[in-house]
Amino acid sequence: MSFQDFAINFDKIEICNLGPAEMDKIATDSSGLTAEDSWATYVYESSWEKGHTAGGCRNYADTFVKNPQLMITLDNPESKIINSKSTVIIALMQKYRREMRSIGLGFLPIGFAVYKTEDRTERLDRLFVRTHRIHCDSGPFINMREVCQLSSHSC
Repeated sequence: MSFQDFAINFDKIEICNLGPAEMDKIATDSSGLTAEDSWATYVYESSWEKGHTAGGCRNYADTFVKNPQLMITLDNPESKIINSKSTVIIALMQKYRREMRSIGLGFLPIGFAVYKTEDRTERLDRLFVRTHRIHCDSGPFINMREVCQLSSHSC
């Protein structure tokens, strides 16, 4: 729908954004979940630098491992829910890229891949990427400001 069509047919728009705090309140009020079962928010900031940390997509395993990497642990030993799962929302965003449109630079193709590891503390290397399956990903790398994925994992 074009903006013109939208403006003709609508005169008001409401946007609802339920963040972790609101989701915790809803879950606690409706099902009696405790603080141990609540959402946690983590923000990791890094950057892609051509020639250093811009490794491209997984099709190029030799350079893919140069991309920024973040290791997270999903566990909830305090949970009283049998066979509990952790739900993760991963979002990857290109900040400040819109400002570059004026000089002819648009969004770069972005995406992410998540690998399951056991007690690994060092960066993933080429061999690991070539020999292990992706646990979940954002789909094909695409020229967008942000890509995200919701995934549930057994603890």
